[in-house]
Amino acid sequence: MFAAMVAALLKVGAAVGIAGAFGMPLNDGTSIGLLLNTKGIIELVILNIARNKGIMSDQLFMVLVFMSALITAMVSPLLAMVVKPARRLVFYKRRTIAWPHPDAEFRVLTCVHVPRDVPALLTLLDVVSPSSCSPIGVHALSSPENAVGVTARTMAAVLPYASMHEDITSAAENQHSALILLPFHKHRPVDGGLEVSHPAIQSLNGSVQRFSPCTVGILVDRGLAAVPGAGYCVAVLFFDGSDDREVAAQATRMAKNPAIDLTVLRFVQKGGSFTASEFDALKEHKADDGFLREFLNRANEGGGATVEYRERGVLNASEMVAEIQSVEAMGNKDLFVVGKVPGASALTAGMAEWSECPGRRGRSVTCWRPRTSRRRRRC
Repeated sequence: MFAAMVAALLKVGAAVGIAGAFGMPLNDGTSIGLLLNTKGIIELVILNIARNKGIMSDQLFMVLVFMSALITAMVSPLLAMVVKPARRLVFYKRRTIAWPHPDAEFRVLTCVHVPRDVPALLTLLDVVSPSSCSPIGVHALSSPENAVGVTARTMAAVLPYASMHEDITSAAENQHSALILLPFHKHRPVDGGLEVSHPAIQSLNGSVQRFSPCTVGILVDRGLAAVPGAGYCVAVLFFDGSDDREVAAQATRMAKNPAIDLTVLRFVQKGGSFTASEFDALKEHKADDGFLREFLNRANEGGGATVEYRERGVLNASEMVAEIQSVEAMGNKDLFVVGKVPGASALTAGMAEWSECPGRRGRSVTCWRPRTSRRRRRC
């Protein structure tokens, strides 16, 4: 029994030594050494043959079988101690759109279920204004066309919808993505309106939002993609909180695009705060002010989008919806970018009755709509 334990330790030590010699992490070497000690059916067959041929006694056979089972049973807990689930514990700073170095690569993971998902995603990337100075790294399930400042890497996955969110979130962690872009669970057919693409996609999107390590955007495509490089009219709706600060960060990137007409509409509640705690409300308000101030400073640098900033004081959800409808009624908006606030706001809490597709908590939502004016672009 002692000899078996010594042999097991020697295997681990040899694997660690080899790992060190080849520059591998010591944890990997320890893991390999532990895995080398696992026993299977072949070892038991060999031991049984040796006992039948009289090479070993029944007592020795029982001892070796017991040690094989013991060492194999110990491997799993020892591996759990040595190999932490590093992927789940990795902290990467580029988890959000609000990265302090805007000129660094903006990493986006896009998910494509069918070919019709691609055109609108490509158009959205064009709106975000990729360039050689502020590049975008795209990891996609299908191969998008390359544009200036866009590096595309493709992956293929054949998975059941029930577990697909695990691979999506894992890919985002491995690639240090700042944004996951998901297609909406409904698409626009030829006769207009919206119809469900696949009943499982809505649940999948909700699971990705729950377990995602970074910001999630859901792209609601109301038509075909516009021609890359064409002009776009974008409306950004800002309420309050961390989700909307991600929206402001996205707007900051869009403000670099000279082909964009950008309107940022901020809603402020009259006579009250957005949260129950006044202290928390003050912190959120200061953070919101800082983000919007940075956005306006960058927008005023010139050479980018035409930017209009408005603030609207409203008393309740009804007034806020009326303001949004007035913006939509103008009929010249290609894209609405909206954050998904987890119900803390007195304004957004009353919007459930207007919701066509109630969803679960997420970080941000991107909605793509077609233009209805003479300058309309199909998205």
